[in-house]
Amino acid sequence: ATVDHTLGEILVLVCTACWIILQCRWLHKESPKYAVTMERLLHGMLPPAAAATFTDHTTYLLRDSLGLDVVATLAPFTFAITMAAGMTWVGSCPSSYNQNVDTSSTDAKDRRRNI
Repeated sequence: ATVDHTLGEILVLVCTACWIILQCRWLHKESPKYAVTMERLLHGMLPPAAAATFTDHTTYLLRDSLGLDVVATLAPFTFAITMAAGMTWVGSCPSSYNQNVDTSSTDAKDRRRNI
């Protein structure tokens, strides 16, 4: 059996794994820097992955009823609209974690203490 997945579907699976890992509370306590980074990764990667997956499945479903030429014309618009909606709703969300989390290196923290 052939496994045929698009890049968008694979990215959605990565986003799902990232979200599942973010549900573990130990990550927030032990290394909050990684939790914030993973949340930013999730917010940045989800809109293009969802737009690509939605466009791929929409073109597949509409190909027989509308014809290949019409679907090929509508596909970029479908991707652009879905991408814009995803960037508006998901990509620009504020962080759900403490805004005081410093994502800089430990060297910068040590330099600030010595000042």
